[in-house]
Amino acid sequence: MPRQQLYRELNQWLALNKDRFHIRPSIDKSSHNSAVIKLDGLTKEIRITLTSSRFRGWSTRLLRTRSVNPFLTAFPCGSKWAGTQNISIAVDYDDFTWDLLGDFDVQEIRQPDGYVCGFCLPKFRKLYSTRKSLWINELFERLLKWVNEKLAPASWLVLSAQEDSTWADLVLQTNLKQAESAPTHFKTISLRPNLHD
Repeated sequence: MPRQQLYRELNQWLALNKDRFHIRPSIDKSSHNSAVIKLDGLTKEIRITLTSSRFRGWSTRLLRTRSVNPFLTAFPCGSKWAGTQNISIAVDYDDFTWDLLGDFDVQEIRQPDGYVCGFCLPKFRKLYSTRKSLWINELFERLLKWVNEKLAPASWLVLSAQEDSTWADLVLQTNLKQAESAPTHFKTISLRPNLHD
């Protein structure tokens, strides 16, 4: 089953690459269609989830119903099976998804000589020899880069709200006063609660 293979590959990849992360990752829990990735010492308000789904002909139906959108017509899969995998980095506060800080998607399309991501425009598609290499390069490595470049340097999670909109920002210690003085500031949460107790 591709989903179970995806979660096994993630677990193996995390074990082999945990030292490359500035914040150590692990699989917190998994089910038949998702896995939650935990980062050591990180606030519970940030949730990282890997999901997978499979469908038949979905892109073709979009092609027929929304042909005015050239992006949706760029990846027809016809009657073949296609899979979609996603890593989302959500901010949950008070039983509400406040914002998405990151979202990495892959639509795996099998080609005669490998796999491509159907969400990429044809001229930017990379051909991968295996499904595993597609997942590693388009999902797992992108998560690693996001954690090391965006999350690890930050100290604070700043929640903001205005009318019916909410959003969240990762904030460096040096920028905290400025973020808290914004008129839309709602709440400040330590990214690593044990360090700021």
